[in-house]
Amino acid sequence: MKADSFYVTGMDNGGHFMFMTNGVKRAKATLVIVKKLSAEIAALEKALEAEDAVLKLSNKSLITDRIVELDALRSKLYNALKKLIQDYAAVPELAPEATVLLQAFKDYAIHVNEQRDRVSALMLNLINDLKSKYAQGVSKLGLEALVANFEKANQEVIDRMVERAEDQKGRTKGMLRAAREATDAAYRHFVEMLNAHVSFEGDADYADFIEFLNIEILHFRRQVLHQKGKTSTADGGGGDDSNSNDGDEEEEPPQG
Repeated sequence: MKADSFYVTGMDNGGHFMFMTNGVKRAKATLVIVKKLSAEIAALEKALEAEDAVLKLSNKSLITDRIVELDALRSKLYNALKKLIQDYAAVPELAPEATVLLQAFKDYAIHVNEQRDRVSALMLNLINDLKSKYAQGVSKLGLEALVANFEKANQEVIDRMVERAEDQKGRTKGMLRAAREATDAAYRHFVEMLNAHVSFEGDADYADFIEFLNIEILHFRRQVLHQKGKTSTADGGGGDDSNSNDGDEEEEPPQG
């Protein structure tokens, strides 16, 4: 009995990480593997830690926290501006201008908790109208400073979202490919060394771990890669990848 090295390239990122994590966890819990293959386990674990770090980076940017803060600020400014205009509409000498501005807010029908890109675009258009079409009314009601702060906050949100998109596009895809390749190389070396020990010593001491690993491989082949039969070879090549991707299928970062 020998371990199947498994052609892991076709897995999506989540499946790849889980398969490797399960293997490392079981290896560290198997005394003979720890004794004979400690260096190989350490190398695989180190590569997997690096892959995990890049996976987390692909799903969460530090810029996101700043976007959330700015989004909350612009929502507060938007609501304050709208409320102030509503209050001015009840003042007879200010009612004409306030009523026109209030209608503009109703026409845009902005809901601050909706999809962030949509809200940003609507707010940008509203702000442009407040500075041009409705500039006289804004001036009459003394809203210039509030509109200026609202504009600044909205533009900050837009700029930070662009920055986050560029940051993730430029870094995570290439980094994740490299991290996965390093993990795959460490995994292949681990399996090669494991099978070498089996060749010289027999499989008695290694059978339980090899059986676990091969069952995991069968599970991932069927459930993750949707393959019906055993298609890979012990050297990690020659597999049927008709249903696989190239390992670069990355989850889209959350908006928030």
